[in-house]
Amino acid sequence: MSGRRVESQRLIEEETTLRPATVADVPALVRVHRFALEAVMPPLPPSHATEEDLAWMAGIVSGEMAVSVADRDGETAGFLVRKGALVTSLYVLPQFWSLGVGTCLMNQAKAHSPRLELWTLLQNHRARAF
Repeated sequence: MSGRRVESQRLIEEETTLRPATVADVPALVRVHRFALEAVMPPLPPSHATEEDLAWMAGIVSGEMAVSVADRDGETAGFLVRKGALVTSLYVLPQFWSLGVGTCLMNQAKAHSPRLELWTLLQNHRARAF
């Protein structure tokens, strides 16, 4: 990796704070999930009510999976959910795309498991390119 690229990644990591999720993060995580999906997938009718989404996310945060939150510029910019080497979710708000938030989350996950598995939907071209 070139010196300029290393310096750029270091600055990105300094601007992005990673931390474990708590139940208090659930509304923000649901917001990230919805906006990120809406930005990359064809419009779909809502499949769940907000209460169902909140309950679903609360179950994930309080369950057995590791949930990491990326904060940037005072807001929740993205999150990653993993169980061992399997990354089950990686979502970043569109306004934070291409700013290194997803990379920071993945680098943290790699620190816990050097080999990760990540699946994405075929039509999610942005995620596949990542």
